[in-house]
Amino acid sequence: MDKLLLRIPPLPARGTSLPETAYALLHSELYRMLARYFRAHHLRYRVARFHALEADPFVLFEIAPSPNASTGALVPAFVLSYLCSLPNCTVFTETGADSERHMLVQWGQRYPCRPAHILDAFPSDCLLLLTTGPDFSNICVSPAPAFFEGDDLISVRAPCPGQDNFKAVEGMEELPLEVPVRLMHDPGPAPLPAALILNAEETDWVRRLIYRLPGDAFGKYSFCLGQERSVLLGKGVPMELLPFGIPMQCVQDTHLFTPLRCCLVPDLPWKLLSEAPEIIDDNYTFLTT
Repeated sequence: MDKLLLRIPPLPARGTSLPETAYALLHSELYRMLARYFRAHHLRYRVARFHALEADPFVLFEIAPSPNASTGALVPAFVLSYLCSLPNCTVFTETGADSERHMLVQWGQRYPCRPAHILDAFPSDCLLLLTTGPDFSNICVSPAPAFFEGDDLISVRAPCPGQDNFKAVEGMEELPLEVPVRLMHDPGPAPLPAALILNAEETDWVRRLIYRLPGDAFGKYSFCLGQERSVLLGKGVPMELLPFGIPMQCVQDTHLFTPLRCCLVPDLPWKLLSEAPEIIDDNYTFLTT
């Protein structure tokens, strides 16, 4: 009789609700992956293992939400959907039980016979797993496997750190530590240009514009004439109105300039930057890419 009942497949159920406890039957290769998944989603789990004929051992998870889970007291639908989509993994819920027997039916299915009418036909102390396949067939495990708490199956090991002996450096005013500073692209908002680097042709254009500038502009612009290039500096005046030259931005309100939308990495304070041999505090320094 029990063999006949095991051949009857479950049927689709209507209006399936989320369970408080679910079971997942899978091959042992998926055990570690799902154990991490359950912990990451605040699910408590128990584990049972058993063999079916000559096949590899099966793993049966019993999962339920942790008491403080934000998803509530029911197993979330996204967890059930994830488990159902895995290969060689079938989700079950318990639909019938007595003092010695437990019947698990595939999630979303129902068994055609009432559990109370057929449980006596199976051996005492057994676990029934009824599914539509294709990963697993109907299984009767007797005696029923024992479930172990997931926390009891985890071994924690902390690596032993090595021991280093440090000795203070004496007789040195400064530590021999150098940090290379790089000029990198800055994805943030572009500041207003504080200076323009001009070539020879652009320098001639500036000479022509001088005659059209208002009188107070002569006290706000500074013009440094070089052999091949020139620099136009502005103090609080809109440099972006000149549609030529290489726009430069001021670093920390100092005499150090970098191209627009560029920054120094790491972002060091000016006290450390000014100690670099290439930067002289009294001179204008322009860093270009």
